[in-house]
Amino acid sequence: MIAVDLDADGEKEFYAITMDALFRLDSTGRVVWRVSTPAFNWSLDWMPSYQDRPPAVVTEAGLWNARGNLVQEMRIRDPYSVKVVRWNAHPCLAHVTDSGSGVHIHEVNGSLQSQGEIGPFAVNEIFTVRLKPDAPEWVVVRGFTHWVKHGELSIFNHDGALVYREIRTGR
Repeated sequence: MIAVDLDADGEKEFYAITMDALFRLDSTGRVVWRVSTPAFNWSLDWMPSYQDRPPAVVTEAGLWNARGNLVQEMRIRDPYSVKVVRWNAHPCLAHVTDSGSGVHIHEVNGSLQSQGEIGPFAVNEIFTVRLKPDAPEWVVVRGFTHWVKHGELSIFNHDGALVYREIRTGR
């Protein structure tokens, strides 16, 4: 569940997902709308407005506005664990491939900006960082596989090259 003011009325709405639906709830928890989604939902995030694109809720199926309208289908092949990240100074989509072997950064239109290979871990977090204010973004992926108690932290530079990886084995 996320809380964000997509409709710009000054009050945050709540958005939640199930495997096949997206919900908007008001501040009291009442369901305002429910829409079926054409893809399995694993993650939920939101994208701020950029240029002429209004803010939107993001699922594996696409981008949705505050009224529950699908404003853009996902133009990424096999997205899983989709997150909104800042890349090239604007919002982009980061996701793990469906096979779980790679992390990709895409423009909203689907064009690939960067990619890197990761281990066979369930991804818990994808985000970008800058080491200096005017430096390009790097991708950080954190994953953990509970059933075998292994975890991974991988950091990729702006060109997709792996610059750091740590794999920990649990006891």
